Amino acid sequence: MPKPARGSFFIKYTVKYGTSLGDEVPSGTGKIWKSYVACKGTESKLADCKHGKDQGTYTGCYHSYDVGVYCFNETLIPGNIRTVSGTLEVFYNGIWGTVCDDNFDDIDARVACKELGYNDGYFVGSQEYRYNVKRTIWLDNVDCLGNEDKLVHCTHAGWGVENCSPYEHVKIKCNNADEGTNTVFIVIILKNGNVLENTKTGGNLKVWLSNVRCYGGENKLTDCSHSDWGSHHCSHDKVVGIRCGEGQGDVRINSGRLEIYYNGTWGTVCNASIGDEEATVACRQLGYK
Repeated sequence: MPKPARGSFFIKYTVKYGTSLGDEVPSGTGKIWKSYVACKGTESKLADCKHGKDQGTYTGCYHSYDVGVYCFNETLIPGNIRTVSGTLEVFYNGIWGTVCDDNFDDIDARVACKELGYNDGYFVGSQEYRYNVKRTIWLDNVDCLGNEDKLVHCTHAGWGVENCSPYEHVKIKCNNADEGTNTVFIVIILKNGNVLENTKTGGNLKVWLSNVRCYGGENKLTDCSHSDWGSHHCSHDKVVGIRCGEGQGDVRINSGRLEIYYNGTWGTVCNASIGDEEATVACRQLGYK
């Protein structure tokens, strides 16, 4: 049978623009609520879009066709989301493009990082685009004062006006300097926190936390009681995944592994004693309700 049409939004940091991830997601279980979704792109909720048949009764679809989405702002650092370091890209006229390094400095990088939700950042340098494809260079001669809320509000040469080589793509690094190193991140961003045990392998990552116990009112996972950092009796098939979400009709991505940054190293969280309270705290720290 043909694959159903996909009307998903592209998500990276916060929802603004979108496209489907296709089959790059694990298959789900349970009800398939929607298929043949057709959105105009102006709807505020996926539930407002047209879809095939009555919701949840017959979708003509299999879990092998479960959809994934990315969310992003107008500014994006592609690649490893945990390191928040990479080639800077901007979205314009339906196309992602890069930024040329002419006159680009730490002030400009800081504006881009703040737009992405980080507190600080700096210009790493220039590089050839790492995906070995020709990319549109959208911005050149960017000059920010430092008080702009978006990179596109800074002075620049004009959209698509540039005289740059393929080796002059801007690379920046963003960080939350005032939060120290104990920062929680979900590798696959999802949308009230339910625990998903053993959803993803932890690979070779270090297990930082075990026996985590939260009341549910904490603002950070590291505010909850837990064993000493790095002290655990867990194998990598016991790492925790969580879902963060809101109410009926909201969009979520399927599942993701919970990771925590400590002492300069990313690691996982063991599922020993983890429940919905702990997941809720982690989701709250990530900005979800």
